[in-house]
Amino acid sequence: MNRRGRVWSVVSGLSMLAASTAVTSIVTAQPSLAAAAAVPITTAFTPVSPLRLADTRSGTGYGRPDASTIRVVINGRDGVPRHAAAVAVTLTVVDSSTSGYLTAYPNGSNRPDVSNLNFERGSTIANTAVVQLGTNGAINVFSSVAGAKIVVDISGVFLPVAAPTASGRYVAVPGVRALDTRNEGAFGAGETRVVRFPATIVAPGATAVVANFTYLDPTGPGYFTIWPGGPRPNASNGNLDAHDQTRAHLAIIPVSVVDAMASISIFSSAGAHVLVDVTGYFTGADTPADDDGLFVPSAPWRALDTRVAGQPVSAEGSVRLFAGTGIAAWTNVTSVDAAAPGFVTTRPAFSPLPNTSALNTSAAGKVIANAAVINLSSEGAQLYSSAGEHLIADVSGVFTGTATPTMCRVVFLAHGGGYTGGSSSDMITWAARLALAGWQVVNADYRVSSQYSEKVWGSWYPRTSVYQPIPTEMKQAHDLASADLKPQVRSALARGCITHLLGYSSGGSALSDAAQNLNGIATLQVVAGAILDLEDVGGPTMHVWHSQNDPIITDQAATESCPRWWAADSLCTLHDLGQQPSPHLSVELVEATDWLLLNG
Repeated sequence: MNRRGRVWSVVSGLSMLAASTAVTSIVTAQPSLAAAAAVPITTAFTPVSPLRLADTRSGTGYGRPDASTIRVVINGRDGVPRHAAAVAVTLTVVDSSTSGYLTAYPNGSNRPDVSNLNFERGSTIANTAVVQLGTNGAINVFSSVAGAKIVVDISGVFLPVAAPTASGRYVAVPGVRALDTRNEGAFGAGETRVVRFPATIVAPGATAVVANFTYLDPTGPGYFTIWPGGPRPNASNGNLDAHDQTRAHLAIIPVSVVDAMASISIFSSAGAHVLVDVTGYFTGADTPADDDGLFVPSAPWRALDTRVAGQPVSAEGSVRLFAGTGIAAWTNVTSVDAAAPGFVTTRPAFSPLPNTSALNTSAAGKVIANAAVINLSSEGAQLYSSAGEHLIADVSGVFTGTATPTMCRVVFLAHGGGYTGGSSSDMITWAARLALAGWQVVNADYRVSSQYSEKVWGSWYPRTSVYQPIPTEMKQAHDLASADLKPQVRSALARGCITHLLGYSSGGSALSDAAQNLNGIATLQVVAGAILDLEDVGGPTMHVWHSQNDPIITDQAATESCPRWWAADSLCTLHDLGQQPSPHLSVELVEATDWLLLNG
C-alpha cells in the first residue's frame, strides 16, 4: 500500500521552483553582475545649474552617428570638467509621432538592451538618467522612433575622487514624504513655491537632494521646473500632457539654504498637485570625510524583468531586486501592462513599506518608466506594486557602503489532507508569489493512503470539537510530515532567518507539531479547515484565518479553541473573513499570504 509520498520544493529569489510549476528565475545571470562591477572608479557628485545641452528641434548641441542616435559631447563644455566620469541628465521627448523608447549609454560602447524613457504617440514626457561618459566625454541617446524630438538637460556630474572624501557622497534617507499639496492646496498656473527640508530629512550642509516628484490633477498640459532658487532656468523636470494624468519624475536638485534649511524652488506652468518623496541627499564640504556613498558608474544592465518568467507582480505584491553591492543603486524602473491605475514603491528588502511612491500609472495597459535611487538592505531591495504589473529594472551604478543589515525570510508551507489524499496545488501558487518577492520557501507535499480517495468525510459535519478522532492513515501522514519539517525549520532558525509557518487544515497541525520546543519562529498561520490536534506549543503568535462559511471551523469554534491551541489568548489572533463563498480556502490563503508579504 502506498502510504505516503512527499516532495519538497525549496524556492528563493535566486532559484527556481520545480519545473512543473512553470516559474523561472527573474534575476539576470552572473555575467551581467560582473559587467556591472567591472568599472572600479569611484566618483563624487557635483551639482550643475540646470542647463540645456541638446535640442533636436533647434538642431543644437549634438551630432548624429546614425539616423536613430544623437551624440552629445559633455566634458569640457559649459563649465563641465573634462575628467567627469558620469553625468545626470534629464531626457525629454516632445510630441512624438508614434510610441517608442530612448536608451542613453556611453559613447563608443555597444548599445545595451535597456531603456531610460518610454513614450506614447503625441506625448511630451521626461525622465532622469545617470549615464557613464564614454569616448570623448560623450553619451549617445538612441530613439526607437526615427526623427523623435529629443531634449537633453544636465543637472550634475560625477567626478573621480580618491576615497575618503567629504563632499558629493550619497546619504540614504528612509522614504519620507516632504510635501503633499493635497493637504495645503494645489499649485496655481505659473506659481512658484519654496520647499524647505527639515534637518531630520536633509542636512543643512547638503549640496543636492534626491527626490521623486509626483504631479497629479493638473488643470491642463504643462511642465515643471525645479531648481535651487534665484532666477528660473530654461529647463524642465517633468511634463504633463492632459488634465487627468499622474506622472512621477525623479530628480537630483541642487539646494540652497533658506531659514537655515536646505531648500528648493518648484515652478508649475499649468498648475497641479505635487508630491515630493525624498530618498537621499549629497553631502557638502563641511561633512566629515568618508568612503561611503561614492558612486561607481557602470554601463547600464538589466537586473530585473518579470516578463522573462511570465509572472507579473500581483496587485499589492512585491518582487525582489538584486542590484549590486552597496547602500543604493541608480535604477530605471519600467511598468508594463499595469492591471489598473496605481503606483510602485521601492524599499530596502524586508523593511517597512513607506508612504511614498517611485512610479505612477495613470491607466491600465500602459508602459511608463521613471528613474529611482533604490536604497538597499543586505538582502537587496523590493518593488511593491499597488495594481499589479510587469516590472523591469535597469541599473547604471551603485553607491558604495555597507547596506543596512536585515534578516532573510523563510516561510514553510504545508497543505491539508484534502479528504482525498492531499493536494499542494494552491500552495504552489502562493509559494511562487512569495518567491517572486524574495522569500525562501519550503513547500511540503505529502500524501495519505489511497484508501481515502473514495471516502467523503462530510459525515463528520457538523463537528462540535477539533479533537475528534483522526483516521489512522491521515495521522501517520501527519506525523511523518511533521518529522520531515522539524529539522528544516531548525536549519532556517540556525541560519538566522526570520521564519514563518503557514499551513491549512492538517498542514497547520503538522507545522504546529514541527514547532514544538523550537525558539525563534515568527508566526504560525493556520488557514481554517480540519485543524487536527494542535498542541500548546507556545512561543510565536498564532494567526487563524477562517470564513464563517467553513463547516468545521466556525467563528465560535475558533474562538473557543484558540486558548487550547496556544499558550495564551494574547498569542492567538483570529482573522474572520466573513461570508466567503466556497471554495473560501483560496481566499483565506490570499489573505494570509498578503499578511506575510507586508508584515513578515
